Amino acid sequence: MNVKEKLLAEETAFDFLLAPISADITETVLVELVDACNGACVTCVRGLRLMKNKQGQMDFALFEKIIEKIARMGFHWVSLFNWSDPFLCRGLVQYAALVKQKGLSCQLSTNLSYRSIPDLIPILEHTEELLVSVSGFHQSTYKINHRSGNVELVKANLRKIGEALKAGLISTNVFVYYFNYPYSIGEWPLFKQFAEDLGINALLWHGEGDPTQPEKMRKLVAGQDTLTKTDDIAWTGFTGMPLEQNSPDFNICYSAAYPTIIDSYGEVHLCPRMANTPATRLGNFLEDDFDVLQYRRISHPICAHCKVKSPIQISPVHMACLVRGALKQYGYGVQDMSLIERDAAKARELAGKEVIFWGSGEMYKRKCHIFRESRPRCVLSKSPASGTIHGVPLLHPDDVLPHADPAPIVIFAGAEGAKEIQEKIREKYPQFTDIYVCTEDINMWPEKLRQGYSG
Repeated sequence: MNVKEKLLAEETAFDFLLAPISADITETVLVELVDACNGACVTCVRGLRLMKNKQGQMDFALFEKIIEKIARMGFHWVSLFNWSDPFLCRGLVQYAALVKQKGLSCQLSTNLSYRSIPDLIPILEHTEELLVSVSGFHQSTYKINHRSGNVELVKANLRKIGEALKAGLISTNVFVYYFNYPYSIGEWPLFKQFAEDLGINALLWHGEGDPTQPEKMRKLVAGQDTLTKTDDIAWTGFTGMPLEQNSPDFNICYSAAYPTIIDSYGEVHLCPRMANTPATRLGNFLEDDFDVLQYRRISHPICAHCKVKSPIQISPVHMACLVRGALKQYGYGVQDMSLIERDAAKARELAGKEVIFWGSGEMYKRKCHIFRESRPRCVLSKSPASGTIHGVPLLHPDDVLPHADPAPIVIFAGAEGAKEIQEKIREKYPQFTDIYVCTEDINMWPEKLRQGYSG
């Protein structure tokens, strides 16, 4: 069962803490082969050259190592683009073939505005999906956003692809993404008909920004260079524009959808909505631990201030990355992950059994769901407010423990406080022998974590 299926089965966050981190958490990793694009789109940080085009491409030997690691981790899709056009990569057919050889699905995204594309059809033989962006049927309309492009070249290449599809030479799923702007919507029916006649899918796509005002776009997009505007607006990397709140993408976190974005140098960056800058660099894909990379991403101040829903809110898997990555970031090795594993193991042991909870504060609120399958008799607190908590009686320990039949006790508290509570119970109420501490203290020293505090 992959993580999508687990989510549909309504598993909770702690179940994922034991699962190996892999691309099951999404399906796709973005890998850029070049650091350049042939386009000069007005609504793109690369198109405005605020991200400069650079020569060169990812060395194939480096690409092999990256793809091998991706395959081992269990990713399903590899998208060979982000802020670049993959058809600028020399020998692209070799790169696409390797992706397919490793059992992965290859996705390409391009403006397709090329006079000649060597090995176009052989490349697509290894490509599962091809995405083509356009913003007009006639050149006079198309060039407003796609300034350096030629829509007739795009159409010519689409015709070659259509012929190959009809001849059965390729089985690639091809999608034309037609950007919807007030000035371009009138030509949408023309491009839709053109694509459908070729056996190609055409989709009307929400266009961000205003391509008719290039200087305004440049000033807005320039805010990404210093990242000074992240407190105020959510950015969209696909357009380089502030993401409008009425946009269909506004509540979609692309960072959650693509937790790994690798540039042509093998470096991992924060989010496909953000330009690749030193401030968005998280580490190196081959050299750094994946959990730690995810921790750095999720805890990044840009994510924290983004108006789009955060990854933590979207998927409990990312919370698992955060917890495990934080533990490793603070000096814990894989052998020190027993704190998390013990919680899940104890929860399974107590499933269906009557238990007593001690503590109703923040630790209880964060972690009581782990023991959702047990049957809590009561929740103990030295200063009980009144009544119940989550439908369970909230009581003072001295009113319960002297007369209670022995039952497992789960303590929700910080490491030092929990140890004190545990010692008190053993001293005053020795009949309670099954005492478990459920804690979450990132600042515990590794030796304390290894010792644990279970009875």
